[in-house]
Amino acid sequence: MKLIIPMAGFGTRLRPHSLTRPKPFVQVAGKAMIEHLVDSLVDFSPQPILSMVFIIGDFGQNASNELQRIAKKHRASCHLFYQKNKLGLAHAINCASEQLQGPCFLAFSDSLFSAPKLTKLPLTNCIWVKAVADPSSYGVALVNEQNEVAAIVEKPQKFVSELAIIGIYYFEAIQTLQSAIQTIIHQERPLKGEYSFADALSLLIEQKQRFQIKEVDNWMDGGTLKNILKANQLLLQQGRHRIHPSVQSIHSKIIPPCSIAEGVRISNTIVGPFVSIESNSELKNCILQNSIIGANSYLENIVGKHCHIGSNSKNYPPPKIISCGDFSQKSVHK
Repeated sequence: MKLIIPMAGFGTRLRPHSLTRPKPFVQVAGKAMIEHLVDSLVDFSPQPILSMVFIIGDFGQNASNELQRIAKKHRASCHLFYQKNKLGLAHAINCASEQLQGPCFLAFSDSLFSAPKLTKLPLTNCIWVKAVADPSSYGVALVNEQNEVAAIVEKPQKFVSELAIIGIYYFEAIQTLQSAIQTIIHQERPLKGEYSFADALSLLIEQKQRFQIKEVDNWMDGGTLKNILKANQLLLQQGRHRIHPSVQSIHSKIIPPCSIAEGVRISNTIVGPFVSIESNSELKNCILQNSIIGANSYLENIVGKHCHIGSNSKNYPPPKIISCGDFSQKSVHK
C-alpha cells in the first residue's frame, strides 16, 4: 500500500508558529502533526504501508531528514518531491506524477483523525467525512441513496450538507486522479491562481467515478491556532500522556494528561491538564492549562489557558491567552 501526502503550503493560517518551521512540523501532544497523521494512517490501513510519498516545499534538509525518519520508523520507503511553484493542491500532487500509480491513501497534512482500523480495503474509491455543526468553512459532500458522493461543494454559505470532507481519501487507482488533474491543468482552469483538488475530484464524479462515504470517530483540523489547541487536548485524552524521565519538577504539580519532553524543568509551577512542553524549556512560577510550549523556551510568572508559545522564546507577560512565534521575546515593565 502507498501513502501520498501533499504538504508544500505556506501554512499562513498558523502564523506566527509556521514562520520558522513548516506547518506539518508544528508540535501537538509531543509530536509533529505530520508524524501523528502518518502513525494514525499506518494503524488505520488494513495492509502495510510500504511506500510513503511526500510533496514538500523548500523546507530545508532537517525537514527532509525528519520525513525519512518517520518513513523508516514504519519500515516504508520514502519518496520526496518538490513543488517549486505554489500553484495549488492539485498541482502539488501532480509533482509526484511518477508515483501516481495503483491503490493508495491520500491525506492532507493538517488532518488529524481517529477511527477503528479498517478490516479490509474499500470496494471502491472512498472519502472520509465528519458531521460538523458549521460546515461553511469546509468542503462538504452531498450523498446519494447509495451512500456515494453525488457532488462536492466548497465552503457552502447556505446549508447543503453537514458532512465535512476531512482530507483522507482512498483511490483504487490513483492514476485516475492524475488524469483529472492534468485535464484541469491543460484546460488552464486555475481558481484564484491555483489548481483546485476539489475541481479534480468533481471532474472524476462527473465522469461517473464512484466514491464511497465513510465517517470517522474524531477529526481535528490542524489548520488554525485554535484547532491546534483542540487537537492537542483530544490527542492527550486519547492516551498520549507522557512525562520524560529527565523532567525536573521542583515544588510543582503536573495534572495529567500532559506531554512533557526531555530536559524540561518546572519550579513552583502547576501545569495541566492538556499541556504539551517541548524539550529543554523551563517554567518558573507559572500556572498553565490547555497550552503548548515550544522547545528551549523560558516562561516566568505566567498564569493562563489556551497559550501557544513558540520555541526559543522568553516570556514574562501577565496575559491569560498568549500566541507568539518562535524566537519571540515578551516582557512587561512597571
